[in-house]
Amino acid sequence: EECTNKIHQLLPILASRKNKSLLDELTHGCEVLDSKPDTVEAFVEFNAFHNQMETRLEDLKVDYEVLKDLIVLMGDEKVDFSQEDDDLYQNGTKKKMERLCQLITFVEENKESDMRHFSEDISEQLTKLTVELQDIAEESKDSMIEDEEAEQDRVIAFLEALEERIDRCAAREKELCCFQGQFGYDTTPIDEMDDQVWNIKSKVLLWTKLKEWEKITTEWCKTD
Repeated sequence: EECTNKIHQLLPILASRKNKSLLDELTHGCEVLDSKPDTVEAFVEFNAFHNQMETRLEDLKVDYEVLKDLIVLMGDEKVDFSQEDDDLYQNGTKKKMERLCQLITFVEENKESDMRHFSEDISEQLTKLTVELQDIAEESKDSMIEDEEAEQDRVIAFLEALEERIDRCAAREKELCCFQGQFGYDTTPIDEMDDQVWNIKSKVLLWTKLKEWEKITTEWCKTD
């Protein structure tokens, strides 16, 4: 009888903890899957979370059934389950479990159309990057870059600004192409990107080395 009493004391504690823990995870899952990602990055994270919850669903169902069995057992054993905990189960955990299953199915059914939508967004962003790349290429033809008499610091600052811009473009292009691959689509990198990156960086290197060389020769002449 003493053993039975201890079990009766433990049952509501275990059920309450299980209920709250499960409800927390179900609530978080529902909140995320009920959201509407409005950027490519947000959709990639959303899609990864959906895949994670889809994998986790069977374990959640097992946890839910264990909780149900605990509550049934307490009823059979006439063990009190507080009104607060019962309300939390009936109006929280139970409904969230049903809602999560619905959301996982809904997201899966709409995944292809969502991917097509964000794939179009990626294409638009790549087009804008192409325009930006063309602008950088044009600016890199500035006459002062070919002028040996131009002020070195001014030319280097100008080229380094272009380098910073093209580095951002190149990084974004790789990121967008990575997203395309994750969606299962063919990647569409910008053809001229590598050539233009090399073009800008070679000019930065040339002018930087020229400045360094002139500094060395000037110092050498002073010591002669």
